[in-house]
Formats: sequence, C-alpha cells, structure tokens
Amino acid sequence: FRLLTILPGLPHEAICCSQMTATLKDPPAYKTLSYAWGSPTRNHTVFVDNKKLLVTENLHTALLHLRNEQRALCIWIDAICINQQNLCERSQQVGMMRDIYKKSKRVYVWLGTPRTHARNL
Repeated sequence: FRLLTILPGLPHEAICCSQMTATLKDPPAYKTLSYAWGSPTRNHTVFVDNKKLLVTENLHTALLHLRNEQRALCIWIDAICINQQNLCERSQQVGMMRDIYKKSKRVYVWLGTPRTHARNL
C-alpha cells in the first residue's frame, strides 16, 4: 500500500507531499485520515512527488489543518494513496482498509469546517 508524507509548510504555501510504498506486514509508523469527501469537484491542487494532483475542497482543507510547519506527517489517505482510476487496485485496496486503519498509530476524522450558522433541527 502507499503512504503519503505531508511535508512541512506554512499556511499560505502550496501543500507538497511525497509518496512511498510500504507493506502491512511491517509498516512504518503512520496515521490515517477518515473524512467526508464533500463535493466531488476536484479543484484544489496539491503536489505529490512534484506532480499536480487535484483534490476536493474538503480534503484540501483537512490537509491544511493537518500539515505542520516544522515536521513531516506520514499518513494514509484513500483519495491520494489509492489510484482511483484503476478499478482493480481500488477494489484490492478497499479490501485492505480495515487493516490499514487498524495498524495506524492514530486516525484523524475530518468532517469539514464548522458552519457559521447552526440550523435548528
């Protein structure tokens, strides 16, 4: 499976990452992100191994919040670590997700930014 390293950066800088391959048998320490995909429109750019990758607004916002100004973060994020265009790989990786989450050191959950006006239910 693939892991993403979110490189350090300031809030106004582009999000830059690198990717590596690991095994679930003996993975390095990593974290995972579970998040609401939100709108399927991919109109925010992140850089993975110096290549542009378009991600959703909600994922981009989560990455901005997770990125540290001084330390890299090793993390698994389905939309980036799984080749979403390759149906065979996607199916195989989805089957591994339980173990991917189970072996991570921490699971971050991102539902989105708070709304400024709460709705009455």
